[in-house]
Amino acid sequence: RVEAGEAPTCIADFPAESPIEKCSVKTTAFGVVTKSNRVHSGCETKRERGGMDTLTVSLRVTHHTARLNGITQHWVTAGGGPPVYLLHGFPETWFAWRKQIPVLAERYTIIAPDLRGYGDTEKPAFGYDKRTMANDLAALMDHLGHKRAAIVGHDRGARVGTRFAKDYRERIDRFVAMDNVPTRILAQSEN
Repeated sequence: RVEAGEAPTCIADFPAESPIEKCSVKTTAFGVVTKSNRVHSGCETKRERGGMDTLTVSLRVTHHTARLNGITQHWVTAGGGPPVYLLHGFPETWFAWRKQIPVLAERYTIIAPDLRGYGDTEKPAFGYDKRTMANDLAALMDHLGHKRAAIVGHDRGARVGTRFAKDYRERIDRFVAMDNVPTRILAQSEN
């Protein structure tokens, strides 16, 4: 964790066309010196928090956390190219996409967040409505400098993606909703 008054840093490898500041060597709040061509401020990586697990290395993903939209969000990134956000379902995490990430990362920059309340993302007492969760996604896109992106959502992630598409139409390049039954239909079937 970052000590009070210290700014966390995120070191990651991004494609050259990514609108992110450049750095050569960065000393983090953890006293670790890392080398990278790219850095975006206000977040930290798992590498800085004490190393990588075997699965992370085999999937070639980088873990990140940052304080965005009032919560600490966690996500992984992989690959290079146009951004594609993968939104998991219930009760999953980014890890639900582990088989798709390596294939997609060959052509795209993959961003797979843990949605609010899941995995390593903060679990606040409130804010689980789809609009707030869509705002979490918008904040993450802003943080990473993505004005538009493809969004792929499964189950709960599809609901968040649908809300995002309604509220941020101009930020959607493409949208895929998988395994999603609209809440209205679920409510009607219970009556």
